[in-house]
Amino acid sequence: MAQFLVRATRSSDLSAVRRLHAWARRVFANFGEEDLPGYVASQGPLYGWVAEDGGRLQGFLACTAKRAGWPEVRGLLLAEAWPSDDLMLALCGRAGADLRGLEAEGLVCLTSEDWLVTLLERAGFRVEERVISLRWQGASWTDATSDGPPVRLRLAQGSDLAALVALDDAAFDPIWRLDRPGISLYLVTTTHFVVAEQDGVLVGYAVTDARGSEAQIIRLAVHPTARRQGVGRRLLLDALAHARGENAETAILNTQASNAASQRLYHRLGFREVGKGLSVLVRRL
Repeated sequence: MAQFLVRATRSSDLSAVRRLHAWARRVFANFGEEDLPGYVASQGPLYGWVAEDGGRLQGFLACTAKRAGWPEVRGLLLAEAWPSDDLMLALCGRAGADLRGLEAEGLVCLTSEDWLVTLLERAGFRVEERVISLRWQGASWTDATSDGPPVRLRLAQGSDLAALVALDDAAFDPIWRLDRPGISLYLVTTTHFVVAEQDGVLVGYAVTDARGSEAQIIRLAVHPTARRQGVGRRLLLDALAHARGENAETAILNTQASNAASQRLYHRLGFREVGKGLSVLVRRL
């Protein structure tokens, strides 16, 4: 049985990790080249780990802790196409132990790669959900008003941050929740962040990024007490209007395969499923 030395990465590992990236037999890199130094230096919320055998790099694992309680696996580089279970268990085990010290509840990974699903399952992950993508392509809609309570839409502000975090916690299961830094990042990096208010209380929000020909509706949340009142529809129509205003020809969003209610809304507004979808794998710590 091979004995692997697994440790957190440090800045001096950057060249070795880049070499591994170039010749690795298995590559899952859901991040840009510009982000790699941050993962290697473990500059939170980006973290990295390497597995060595006899001084030779056998694996690299990258995670981001931008999601509250549930860091996400964003990269896996492996020297062998089918590494031993010992390597995967050691790599994921060390990452989990370190992240547990940061109060993480578990690790999550979203992927369409069958080989990655197999390897992660061997390392203690299990498939808990599937995420599908839907695309809207300039479809028309009838902007009927809701019969529910009046809803006011406005641009989000920094002063909304605490209320947005509370709303996000109420609207999503733990593995999907965003923490304060994650929501703050959307406030400053996306083109359209809108909140919905009822009687001065935040009951929903939508985040859209429209750059070029395709817009991305990144997030749409409605408080459980305000669902089925037209809030989600209002937010989605506003997101599509923003996309059109920015000359986007299409818009894309993701949703859980099990979320039938959301899918009905998206289909009514002209969204259609595209692509293979993603498996959602979870390893509880």
